[in-house]
Amino acid sequence: MGEVDAERQAAKDRAENAEFATAVVDRLLGLVGEFLRADAAELGLDPSMLAVLDVLGIVSPVSVATLAGRCSLSHAATARAVARLVEQGYAERVTDEGDGRSTWWVGRTARGDETLRSGRARLRSDLEYLAAQLPSADRLAVLHALPLIEAVLVRHTHRRQESRWRETQYRRWQERRRERA
Repeated sequence: MGEVDAERQAAKDRAENAEFATAVVDRLLGLVGEFLRADAAELGLDPSMLAVLDVLGIVSPVSVATLAGRCSLSHAATARAVARLVEQGYAERVTDEGDGRSTWWVGRTARGDETLRSGRARLRSDLEYLAAQLPSADRLAVLHALPLIEAVLVRHTHRRQESRWRETQYRRWQERRRERA
């Protein structure tokens, strides 16, 4: 009888795990994408500009090439987004005296910091209100799950970036081969 109960529990656990994964992928990630598009529009930015501005808040200054990889955008799209951000005062070109490519380094300005901070204040307020409605155990469960979900998402993002990098390297190799022929 104990073996049957263990099998039922294992089947129940697998079903709950599948439901969790489906909820994260189908509901949460979709909402995050929708939020980012709405957030960008509310701030007067397009989604690529917002992605660049967000990354500049984490790593700054950074080269446009590195920024493109971190944002999962093409180099050209990133360069266009950076140009628009610089033009609007959200980002700035950073000079590195020891680097001849100094204009390719980009940093986020105080205006960019403040725009994101104030633009997301309402969301933070809504989340604080939600947290106040939840029992402490539920808040702690969510806080415990977030880094684990983040780690999975980061791992998948890095795989995609690596795959795109390999595809680009292969395409460039083919182009060089055709040029030599």
